[in-house]
Amino acid sequence: MVNVRHALLAVALLLGRFTASAEVVQIDGVWYDIQVWYMTAEVTAPPDGTPYAGTVVIPTMVNYDGMEYKVVAIADAAFRGSKGVTSVSLPDSLVSIGDAAFEGCISIDSIVLPSTVNTIGDYAFCYCSNLDYCAISDRVASIERHTFKGCTKLRKVRLGRGLKEIAVNAFSDCQSLEMVICRSPMPPKCRGEIFSTLTYVRAKLAVPTSAHAQYRKAIGWSGFYIPHDASE
Repeated sequence: MVNVRHALLAVALLLGRFTASAEVVQIDGVWYDIQVWYMTAEVTAPPDGTPYAGTVVIPTMVNYDGMEYKVVAIADAAFRGSKGVTSVSLPDSLVSIGDAAFEGCISIDSIVLPSTVNTIGDYAFCYCSNLDYCAISDRVASIERHTFKGCTKLRKVRLGRGLKEIAVNAFSDCQSLEMVICRSPMPPKCRGEIFSTLTYVRAKLAVPTSAHAQYRKAIGWSGFYIPHDASE
């Protein structure tokens, strides 16, 4: 009976070590929330509030305390207000981008999401006023509220095949938008007003040829001019 108690105590201590071992550490200039139990890491904001700056390269794996952890997420507000960040390289291991993750990063001019990303939070790229181009991966099913709101220099956006719906104001105040490429074979559902009125006047919409008729009738899409196929 004593041996059983000792064994149970050892297991409890081991579990406690792992569940309590979520640590925030800095590795090569980037802060990570290390999840020991899941062997994963999440990019997070610096604890002292100092914003990131310059070129940020996020690797697929990070080494901490002799162990390798896969980088799977950008935490909520991780880069919010980092006005000095000029570019961010995202790893192929990335699965999710949190709410307001890059809000107000006014020096980033383009972002290409890895094909592994399937979730983008509210306000994720809101007020990235220098952003010129963004490509959304095919695994993203929903673009949330205000995701690109206030990206005043955004000229071109490429939406993936898996997109099913877009939330209100996702592209509001994007007055420079010239081209929207949507590769989804069916028009994504628009939950409220998605684009500014000026976008319908200035921008062209490229969609798969087989879906032209559906887009021309769909709420939120019918106001666009559709000149050619999205696969070009």
